[in-house]
Amino acid sequence: ATQLHRCLGELTTILDRYPEALDHFEQALKLADGEDPAYLASATAGLAYVHRLLGQYASATSHFERAAELARRSGNVNCLVYATNGIGVIELEQGRVEAAMERFSQCLRASRDAGYRPGEAQALRCLGQSHRAHGAYPAAADCFKQAASISENLGDRLTATHAACWLGDVLVRQGEQREGRRILARALWTYREFGNLWGEAATLYALAEAQLAAGRVTLACRRAEAAADLWRKIGSRTWLATGLDTLAKAHTLSGNVMAATRASHEAAEIRSALEATWMD
Repeated sequence: ATQLHRCLGELTTILDRYPEALDHFEQALKLADGEDPAYLASATAGLAYVHRLLGQYASATSHFERAAELARRSGNVNCLVYATNGIGVIELEQGRVEAAMERFSQCLRASRDAGYRPGEAQALRCLGQSHRAHGAYPAAADCFKQAASISENLGDRLTATHAACWLGDVLVRQGEQREGRRILARALWTYREFGNLWGEAATLYALAEAQLAAGRVTLACRRAEAAADLWRKIGSRTWLATGLDTLAKAHTLSGNVMAATRASHEAAEIRSALEATWMD
């Protein structure tokens, strides 16, 4: 039963059904009496990941730390890298970019030392996000290109698309709009093929930013609204607030002050609620 719940937790996470995933991982751990530390580490990391997606950072951090300790005890380098990377993502989403970069660099070194290519790709994607947060778009693009190449060589199209999506975003931000939009359009098609709603939302958000850069305000509004709707649907509050910022910007440029104000207020309310959970 514990293995079944863990598998269902992983499946419902992929399907963006986060409350269901949370329940399955919790059930897996409740039933896991006597399981080896490697199994407990993986299940705990899965639970932590869902808490992070829901913006429940205090719970996510404690579970990632527990998973990392179990992984060290069992010699599970793969899970140790995953859990450490997860803590770094939380730090990045909370604006602690330097701390996050240090964790991602640790993960990159550990993955390369162990020959763990999926972990290397994940660390590179996250380092790319860190460079993006600093506005260092060429460095970010280089990380995303490396990550996409590794995932493609592993035959992992979905993970390669995670890197390609953000590559398209940073290319637009550094002025390569045509190539960036081309990559984003392909990423959107792939995410829809896989039914990955979070990825679809991220790509729509990036396309909204691209349309704003091109002065296509009406299309930017539609893309940003669609991204916000998807993030709202799956409960990804941190990214919903980011999407609403772009929607507010698009509405402001289109002259729709009331709609811009609504989007800005919703984003502020979400961030206030999230900050209240950081210490829970």
